[in-house]
Amino acid sequence: MDYLLFLVVLLVSWVIGVVGWAQIIGSIQNIRVRPNLIIAIIIWGIIIAGSFFIVKSFFSSKMLAWAIAMVLSFIQVFKQGKIE
Repeated sequence: MDYLLFLVVLLVSWVIGVVGWAQIIGSIQNIRVRPNLIIAIIIWGIIIAGSFFIVKSFFSSKMLAWAIAMVLSFIQVFKQGKIE
């Protein structure tokens, strides 16, 4: 059961990370064209920080899964080659 919970935290955190980092990076790239994208950066920053605090509060033994998922998702988004 412990491994299943580890995988669930890893998968959910990875999905949040991929979508969140893509939105943040894309918004940073286009912020000169559309200044209101700062709202998207703030919202996704809050969502990623919220996922951290949820995992830390309820699944503190699974923080490693959250950290691995966030790092992998950031690298995955960063290496897609769409960063200008």
